[in-house]
Amino acid sequence: MVIWVFAPFAALAWANFAKRLYWLTFVITVGALVSYASVVVLPGGGSPRGFMFVMVPALSWFLILVVASITALLARRQSSK
Repeated sequence: MVIWVFAPFAALAWANFAKRLYWLTFVITVGALVSYASVVVLPGGGSPRGFMFVMVPALSWFLILVVASITALLARRQSSK
């Protein structure tokens, strides 16, 4: 489970190493912290709490893929001009 939660941040570390997507690291980090904090603040237990730990990394990956694709398309357009 730790790898699943850590994987989006590892991908962003690679993207930042490649000099791209610095702002996305901040957005995903803040979003994950807010989401995980809601698990602590909101009462209850069981699967609703576990759902957050499954969906946040999946949504982070989706956001990374969409933004990285858009960034790559824009970079290609600028380099071809």
